[in-house]
This record gives sequence, C-alpha cells and structure tokens, in this order.
Amino acid sequence: MPRVRSVFAPFLALAAFAAVARAAAPAPARPNIVYIMSDDHAATADGAYGGRFAKLNPTPAIDRLAREGMLFENVFATNSICTPSRACVITGQYNHINRVYDLNGRIDPAQQTLPHELKRAGYQTAMIGKWHLAAEPAAFDHYCVLPGQGKYFDPDFLVRGAKPWPQNTITRAGQHVTDATLDLVLEWLKSGRDPAKPFLLMYHNKAPHDLYEFAPRYADYLKDVDIPEPESLWHQPRFGSIATRGHDDELLPYLGTSVGLRTPRRNYVKELGIAPQPTADASKRAAYQEYLKRYLRCVKGVDDSFGQFMDYLRTSGLLENTIVIYTSDQGMMLGEHDYVDKRWMYEESARMPFIVRFPRAIRPGSRTNAIVENVDFAPTLLDFAGVAAPASMQGRSFKPLCETGREPPDWKQA
Repeated sequence: MPRVRSVFAPFLALAAFAAVARAAAPAPARPNIVYIMSDDHAATADGAYGGRFAKLNPTPAIDRLAREGMLFENVFATNSICTPSRACVITGQYNHINRVYDLNGRIDPAQQTLPHELKRAGYQTAMIGKWHLAAEPAAFDHYCVLPGQGKYFDPDFLVRGAKPWPQNTITRAGQHVTDATLDLVLEWLKSGRDPAKPFLLMYHNKAPHDLYEFAPRYADYLKDVDIPEPESLWHQPRFGSIATRGHDDELLPYLGTSVGLRTPRRNYVKELGIAPQPTADASKRAAYQEYLKRYLRCVKGVDDSFGQFMDYLRTSGLLENTIVIYTSDQGMMLGEHDYVDKRWMYEESARMPFIVRFPRAIRPGSRTNAIVENVDFAPTLLDFAGVAAPASMQGRSFKPLCETGREPPDWKQA
C-alpha cells in the first residue's frame, strides 16, 4: 500500500494544483461594445450581402467585418423611419409601448434604458454622432451628437455643458460629417474613456442619408460606371391594390417619392437638378444614375472611416475584447419600385444590414437567416455584457444564436 501512494502521489498533487489554478484563473473581462449605425444604409449597398452593387466594391472594410464575424440576412426595423427605429434600439420596446411613432418622437433620459442598465453594471457609455431622439442623451456618460438631422459640412454637435440642453455646441469647421464623427469617436477612445472600465460606444453616422452630400474627395468615384438598375424600377407587377393605385391608376402620381417623373410633388429628376432629357424614361434613367452615385459615394466615405476605426482598435489592443456591430437604422429604397424612400412596407425599407464580430464567441465567416428585429438589439447587448434585460424590454436576446449559429427551437418565424 505505501508503494502505491508513492507512485501516484505526484500525479494527485499535480491534479490538485491544476484544479486550484482553474479556480483562481480570472474570468474573461466583460467585453467592450461598439455599436456602429449608419443612416439609411440599405443591406443591398453592402458588398457582403451580394446585391447588385457588390461588384462595384463599395464596402471593403465592412465586408472584412463580415468575414471575421457573423452576417445576419433577415434583420428588420419595426418602423422604417429614423426616430422610431432608434427608439426601439435604446429601449428594447416596440413603438406602441415607447410611444415614438414618427420623426417628432423623443426618448427622455429616464427611458434611455440600454445605457442605464450598462452603467449600473460598471460600463462607461458614450453616444457620438446622429442621435435624432429630441431629448438630451443624458443617460450616457459622454455624448457629442448632431442636432436633429445635422449638416453634412461644417457640422455642429451638441455636448454637455453649463447651459441647458440644447445650447452647448461645438463646430467642426472645414470637415465632412463622416470625418468629424470619426475624429470625435477616436478622441473619446484615446483621452475621454476610463481604461479601467468596459465601455459601450454608440457611433452613429449621418451618411448616407439624403441628399447625399459626399466629401469632395469622392467626386470621381464611380464617375464613369453604369450603376445596375433594379428590375422593379421599371416594372411593377401587382403593385398595390385599388385602394392605393386608384381606378385606372389615378393615384399613382401621388404615391410617395419617385426616381422619375411619376410623382410631381417630389421626384429625383427635380430634386437632383437633372438636365432636360428627350423622354421621361431617359430622365428617370439619368436621375437613377445620379442618385446612386451620390448615395454610394456617401457609403464609400462611411466604409473608409469604418476601416480607419477598425485599424485603431487593432493597433490599440482594444479589438480582442470588443464586440463590434455594424448596422443601419432601417433599409432604403435604392430605386426599387420607383421609390426614393423607406416609408413603405417592403423588405427593401425594413431590412437592415447587421454584422457582428467577436471571435471569442462568434465563428468568423458565419451567416444566419434567423429573423431578428431591432427591439432584440438591446437585450442582446446586455446579454453579452452579462446583464439581465429588465422586464420593460420586449425584445429577446439572440446571443445564443450568435454563439451557435442555430436558432433556438422557439425562435420567431415571422
């Protein structure tokens, strides 16, 4: 018996030491969360989604994010205009509950649930860029936000200060808003944050919202390229009922906005100052080309700034423990159905790009066609941070879906 103990004792000691070491090993630090949202960036305008613009290569940096993370094919805004969509993200609630129904809605500081919950868990929070929820984003530790829609050039930003909201402003003279927003984000990361705390950074671009005022350096981008057209720009089979088309299509001139001259009130032939063309179809085609080139130049600016941002995360050592999300506040009609808008119940309006990177938990190059809504974003971010979603949130975390690539058995199907 003593001989048996002498043979196995070293192994038992090693096993005991390994068990103690495992118990003493620190848990992984709570991840930083970067939520990047652009305005009106349709999924079809991201190369990673393989739409008709993919061959034009407008988004190489965002496409790299998709290769390094998970791409969601079926992410939808519950209300496809800016303010209600943003309200869903901040509150985790549907609009009939958070009471933000249109562009005049507001989310008061007490309702800004996502930053409140993360701050209680020890996160530092920052909101930089387009806010568009009227009330002061006071639930954030730091904010620097555009007033309303904001300007493309020489943008003003609202900041916390001695005067009541919204009277404290700074101006980024001589800058395009996409560049200014990136600079403000990097300034906060380099000198404004507390390195001892995990952070939530909401980084919101104004671009590519209309009327697509791109930075001058993109003036020649796609200059001599013929932008592919959607089939529905010209053909509208079963497009609406008699209630929306009218008898003998008498209501069509009054429906929404149009690329061509169909809608006299607002069309892009008029809005973009297209020179007179020999036919209405020629005017429509010229307006479409001008529209998409301006739009994709704004998208290119967003992608370039995103690439610079990711380079900073890599070189600063922040990327390893940071969840990076790229999305939009809704979709956008890019000529589909002859519309120039997002206020219609079509997939082009409601579908958003959504790509998330976090190699510690998410397999690179993965995709899912699971249905996700923007009310699900806040519960998911809280879940990744190890924070239980409050009862007020109606959305559901899709963190398990990110980690496994599989829908839970009871996941939504519509």
